[in-house]
Amino acid sequence: MTTHSIRRDQLEEIVLDGLKHHLMEPAYFAEFCKEYTEELNRMRREVTAGQTAQKAELVKIEQEIKKLLQALKDGGPAKAIVSEMQAMEARQEEIEKGRFQSQRTGSPASSQHGKDLCQEAGRSDEDSQ
Repeated sequence: MTTHSIRRDQLEEIVLDGLKHHLMEPAYFAEFCKEYTEELNRMRREVTAGQTAQKAELVKIEQEIKKLLQALKDGGPAKAIVSEMQAMEARQEEIEKGRFQSQRTGSPASSQHGKDLCQEAGRSDEDSQ
């Protein structure tokens, strides 16, 4: 079985170029660009909301860990406290790992090719008028 892969930015460029030059009237392409931009903005908002929620959860975890440490110092049940701290630290590590991976791979809404083609199309339409 042969599998081929293509980078997302290359695929977007091919599809958008085909739409622009072969399949669509300028008005349709302009509508496509409007919808494309709205979708990218929606995706960015989702990413931002997720990042905000993760930051808030990390702050809460830090506070809980501090409380658990104090409870341990105050003579609380060590086994239960340590178990809870381990669960908190595991969740903290999970969040940090996810944040690192998303920073490494980039935002799903960070495509420059589609934005460039839509902007270029807008300038061409203005030039032709």
